[in-house]
Amino acid sequence: MIVALGIGGMAFSRFSPWTDNYISEFKKAKGFQQETDATEAAAIKNADSSGTFFRYSDSGSVIVSNGSVVSGVSNTHTYWSLVNSGVTDFYQKTLTSVKQIFNMKGFDTRTMLEEICSTKYFVTKSADDKKIPYGYHLVSNTEVAKPNGSSVNYFVYENEYALPFGYTYDSSITEEQAEILTPLELQEAMIQTVILDGSDPESGVADEKKQENSFSGLSFHHTKKDYEVTCDSDGVTMQGNSFVVTGTDQKVKLTFSGAADSETYLAFQNLQFSGVSEYDLYNDDETIDPLELYGKEEWEALGEEKQKELKRGARRYVEPSMMNLVATAKHEDGSKTVNKIIYQTPRYKWYNNRKDLLFNLCYAESPVTSIEIKFPKRGVYTFGGMDIYCQPFTDYADQTEQLRENTLENFDLHENEANVTEHITGTINLQKPKILFLSIPYSDGWTAFVDGKETDILKANYAFMALDLDAGEHEIELRYRTPGLKTGIAVSCAGVVAVVLIVWFRKRKGF
Repeated sequence: MIVALGIGGMAFSRFSPWTDNYISEFKKAKGFQQETDATEAAAIKNADSSGTFFRYSDSGSVIVSNGSVVSGVSNTHTYWSLVNSGVTDFYQKTLTSVKQIFNMKGFDTRTMLEEICSTKYFVTKSADDKKIPYGYHLVSNTEVAKPNGSSVNYFVYENEYALPFGYTYDSSITEEQAEILTPLELQEAMIQTVILDGSDPESGVADEKKQENSFSGLSFHHTKKDYEVTCDSDGVTMQGNSFVVTGTDQKVKLTFSGAADSETYLAFQNLQFSGVSEYDLYNDDETIDPLELYGKEEWEALGEEKQKELKRGARRYVEPSMMNLVATAKHEDGSKTVNKIIYQTPRYKWYNNRKDLLFNLCYAESPVTSIEIKFPKRGVYTFGGMDIYCQPFTDYADQTEQLRENTLENFDLHENEANVTEHITGTINLQKPKILFLSIPYSDGWTAFVDGKETDILKANYAFMALDLDAGEHEIELRYRTPGLKTGIAVSCAGVVAVVLIVWFRKRKGF
């Protein structure tokens, strides 16, 4: 009864029209198919006729969540409570921004991360959108009609360096070796060598042929930039490694000389926020009001009603659980690029304990000359480090070409009518031993066969799968079975048999 009442109470508070009214967000069965067909996936299907596996991406606001489930076209978004833990690790290691670990929207338009994941297309709703990764060019403009009679234009860009589902690396390093790399070094490293989980000594990861000099041979081209800080208003000041903010939406400007044909990044290490109410600013505390903008005279000038309002607000004040930090890059040619990252405090119900932030101000031909940071809430923002980096694409074309040197051919996903894949096949011909990288998330449910013989699957680049292959022609086969499915069926059958035996025994004994 307690369980039933709990379920009923939760259902009422979540679904009832008198409370959260979550039911109002559900789609009606009538017209559902037409609505799901009228998304960006239609534009992607119109742009691609290859029939091979690829992913498409966006800057985080165009793709319909889980739309790929019904469209049959794979993208870089996922909104699922049981998201693969390897994908979470990938986001964490690379400092890709995420609001909740079960709601991931692409890779911050970071070219190299999109590349690793076999992203072939990028979609926007505007031809003037500046947030396009390096190496993508416009291939189609598709008008998609909506069921309500309106329409949306989708602009599709194709990646000229796109990697297929299965491509190969000549070398590898272990996750332990990669621990010393920064997030930007990681993304450059994964274009040159594969990072493998070396925890299993039987996995073949420690193959000296593939690891010889692979770590020392990595090249990194991103550079750190010196900058000058200017506080653009009286409501914010810099005190050591802290920005003290006494108003809302206060701005700080970082001026520097950027690089052409580069992605530009703003990085915070160990960013911590301590909020204050407006009333607290009048207490002559220099740590939260170093410019002494708020004092006794200013307090008396407010008037009695305003004073009462601020006192009531202070009694009710609760530190924000989350806020939007906004960075705006201004380019030499006058254009701007904006990126927003959700910063979480420990009060946030899906707090992910992430204090290191990495803003990607995207690729641009024109150098960035300044970055403006907007702090939305009053309080003290303390950081361990604040750096600006420029990421050029030196050697990028040659590096991706090397990954495409040997790829999985005759590739077949064996999809059923529900766009579900449980069986993958393909062939590959290698002139020397290589590691075949497969851009699908690693899972214990997959079993790999090389030339008909079961082979160990390696965990690669924190989230994906790889096979260690010798030289020669190989037939590759992957099969998926839900982990624990056989055990679950066996236990269920044993339970049914046990119940039947118990009932039979009790009847035979007469009780």
